[in-house]
Amino acid sequence: MPESSTLDVGMDVHHEAIAVASVAKNPDAEVSYLGSLGTRHGAIDPRIRQLPSKAPHLVFVDEAGPCGSWL
Repeated sequence: MPESSTLDVGMDVHHEAIAVASVAKNPDAEVSYLGSLGTRHGAIDPRIRQLPSKAPHLVFVDEAGPCGSWL
């Protein structure tokens, strides 16, 4: 199966930390936990800058509400 050109990046945002995971847009892709980040401005930048090497298109979502929201 060809590699997906899109990577979904999900963020579970809390007051003290942001949990980040990613998954490719293909049926048999596994979710990769990218770790927990601080909430300071720019804390997520270094982690996100590594992702384009996995897929050229990134889609960010967070878990606000029961269905999440697209960022």
